[in-house]
Amino acid sequence: MRYGPLALVCFAAATVSLAACDQAINPIIASLGGGTTSGDTTTVTLVLTPAAPQLTVAQTVQLSTNAATSLLPIQWTTSDATVATVSSTGLVTAIGAGTATITAKSSVDANATGTALVTVTM
Repeated sequence: MRYGPLALVCFAAATVSLAACDQAINPIIASLGGGTTSGDTTTVTLVLTPAAPQLTVAQTVQLSTNAATSLLPIQWTTSDATVATVSSTGLVTAIGAGTATITAKSSVDANATGTALVTVTM
């Protein structure tokens, strides 16, 4: 497990199997933003809002995430800076026509990620 204090709870109970630990932790992780655990890997899905913004050139939209405080800070990236750029705070600016995937990734846990598909028209 690589989910901070939750992992410690599971490993503190020596008689608990990894499968039982996963079953106990999965609902907690889901309440923090989704995801699952499997053995020693935790996958957390960050939900971005809005998930599929449609913009015209020069418009902006602020993306937000359901990331728990323990997963902050968030790194924001774009798949195509000629279509849309994204600031360190999740502010997306439409640059040119097309589509770009904006990805949010926890700086603390590389397994915690989420995406939004931005469509830009002229």
